[in-house]
Amino acid sequence: MYNKTNVVIAVFLLSLIFPVIGFFFTVGTYLCIQPTKLDRKFIYFSIVYSLAFVAYRYVRTNNTGDLVRYGLSLKIYINSLEINRTSVLMGYSERFYPVWFSLFYIIAKLGLNIQHLNWLAAFSIYSSNLYVIYNLSNVYESKNADKKVFIKLLLFISFISVFSSYRTAWVFSLIALGIFQTTVLNKKLFGIIFILLGTGLHPIGLVPLFAFIISTFFKFRKYYPSVFLMIGFIFKIFPGIFRIFFFNDFLKAKLLTYIYGKWGSYGFYERSEYVWFSLMILLVILVFIIIYYEMHKDNGENDKIFYKYNNFIGWYFSLSLLLIFYRTFANRLLINGFLLFFPLFYQVFANRKIYRNRIISAIALLIWFFMIDIRVFNFTNNSYQIGRGFPINLFDSPLFYF
Repeated sequence: MYNKTNVVIAVFLLSLIFPVIGFFFTVGTYLCIQPTKLDRKFIYFSIVYSLAFVAYRYVRTNNTGDLVRYGLSLKIYINSLEINRTSVLMGYSERFYPVWFSLFYIIAKLGLNIQHLNWLAAFSIYSSNLYVIYNLSNVYESKNADKKVFIKLLLFISFISVFSSYRTAWVFSLIALGIFQTTVLNKKLFGIIFILLGTGLHPIGLVPLFAFIISTFFKFRKYYPSVFLMIGFIFKIFPGIFRIFFFNDFLKAKLLTYIYGKWGSYGFYERSEYVWFSLMILLVILVFIIIYYEMHKDNGENDKIFYKYNNFIGWYFSLSLLLIFYRTFANRLLINGFLLFFPLFYQVFANRKIYRNRIISAIALLIWFFMIDIRVFNFTNNSYQIGRGFPINLFDSPLFYF
């Protein structure tokens, strides 16, 4: 009989030397064994390390996407420091992105570049989510529930999407970690720090923050999502209501773009639009089913452990539905915001309530199966390149850079 921990350590060492090919061996090993807590630590670190390396080597080949804009913004920021060394402020917008521009400042002072920011983002995003999954399996032990959630971490939002436009995913990863620590692990200080870090990366973090504050005072009811969805429909019919926020120049500019501008409407002008729109609809239906049939509850001790988090995620889901008819807000709150739902999904599989009603469970499991960003399998996509390209990049190694 082989020692599975030795196998885990072997693929861990392989990942350290050859992160790309090591990633596939690590994931395969994880799915084929029943790991111990120590095994999970090695496996999760290998995955985070590998994906961070891929992000470092990831480049856009067609000069499109947010990643290119991040790079240009960083160059402008560095140039502004060189012109005026006594000022680190770029202007009005920095008030709303304090953590983002603080990272720019650190990178500029250390003489680093956008690739290092890419590495940090990927490391933070995947380590935050795997930390949550790891602790879920410790708080509420259940065979394979962690693997089901882990697979969705990799497949619901493709790494192409994450590495091409990672700021919003970074926001929700940090906030998800913070709220999980605060509500489930009772690590309030660390939780608040991560929540504030996430909110400081982008103002979209104010939505889960607001939901979290509301959840501490008011109990969520399962009919709320339906009510908020109807209100969201009214907002779409009467969009003039958002003009009450025009008193602030920053908010006015954002609303003119994301509510009244081209980014506020579903255009379906490219194939990727259909992909994420389908994912969003499937997610909304699945969460409605989970909440309505209370599939996440076991009416035992775990109900008490997860009560605060479940109360938060119910409020967050309801608030997100207010803006579901506006393209960019819906994309950010329900696609990138998907990362906030991991504890909810884990409970569904852990207490196995999803399997008790045959018809409902069949529908829910079918939806769960199809919640996959098919672009993750598009190996012929020529909009990006990792290292020197496939298959040479399978053996790309950080040792080459020392």
